[in-house]
Amino acid sequence: MLVARLSTPVVHEQKCHPPPLKHIAVVGNGIAGTLVAHELTSAGHSVTHFGPKHRAICASANPAGLVVPRLERTWSLNMLWHIHSFAYAATYYSELPDNLAILTRLPYQQQRRPLDEGTLTKMFLDPQWLSIDERMPNRLWFERAWRIFPKTLLEWLQARLRKHPNYEYHVKNVPPKGLSSLASQFDAVVLCVGAAAKQFAPHVAWQAVRGQIDVFSSDRPISVPAMCQDNGYFISLTNNNKVDERYTLLSGATFDPKHSHPWSNPNDSQLNRQRLAKALGCRPEALCWEMSRASVRMMARGRLPALIRLYEPAKDDVWLIGGLGSHGLMFAPLLARIVRHEFQNFPYPLPFDLLQRTLKIVTKATHCS
Repeated sequence: MLVARLSTPVVHEQKCHPPPLKHIAVVGNGIAGTLVAHELTSAGHSVTHFGPKHRAICASANPAGLVVPRLERTWSLNMLWHIHSFAYAATYYSELPDNLAILTRLPYQQQRRPLDEGTLTKMFLDPQWLSIDERMPNRLWFERAWRIFPKTLLEWLQARLRKHPNYEYHVKNVPPKGLSSLASQFDAVVLCVGAAAKQFAPHVAWQAVRGQIDVFSSDRPISVPAMCQDNGYFISLTNNNKVDERYTLLSGATFDPKHSHPWSNPNDSQLNRQRLAKALGCRPEALCWEMSRASVRMMARGRLPALIRLYEPAKDDVWLIGGLGSHGLMFAPLLARIVRHEFQNFPYPLPFDLLQRTLKIVTKATHCS
């Protein structure tokens, strides 16, 4: 059985669950929606989940927009990032079924042990992983694992959710025009709708909202103007309100148009790299290696994975997770943990060290809950 660094214990008896703290609606049952529902129910909230039938998300071998990189020598950086995403999600849970546990072991590993931090670091730094070759045995392993793992992980999480006493699933697609009425029925709404975010844009007050968001250049993190596009993605802007393609967000951060409190310290790039490396489960040297090659924008494909709090005249507790794309396995677990934490720590504004504080809460909760 797989033993993880960050584990979410399974509670078998209803009496072990605390009373519901909030009644929250989660829209969308992709990777982000499923993980958010899982985190919120684990925290004791009551969750009503809206989306298509459970089997719909697993009907494809490549669900939730996951992209299998082309097996060419030129995509070694992209390959590296996808492997990291895969491994990061694999280490999040402690009771994975056998068919998932098998996929988290590399072919050359002699012992039956999970993909740990040392092996992950080796993936980043081992030259064999950086120069992919057709004869490399791990090539076929990775291709097979990447196609199977997300599908099986979602099936496993959804089966657990259906047994939870504070969880209810509705086979219903929430229309964008119904967002206001939905927000009035629940304490909070979390939208995990992926590319469908563009359908919600005309019906909430965030389409033209602008603010500051933390982005990473090749050498240091900076805070730049940003806004939400009408296609559902989040872009950084120059001071002249033109799209700035030099920067992209590498990790989840809170886009708050009322209170700009980025989690990173603009005066300490080394500390920021250490925080980010801790969040992503890798060594700071590996992260510096990635950033020094200016590969951030290429890996993120111009998208900004972000957790955004939407503001409407009558309702503030509407959240949107978007821009994940093919990196859903990487960012969704972290953003889901931040959502869980923020619902337990109101009111705003957010403290300056949001991500670092969240990671401390996560580490403590996994040992005490």
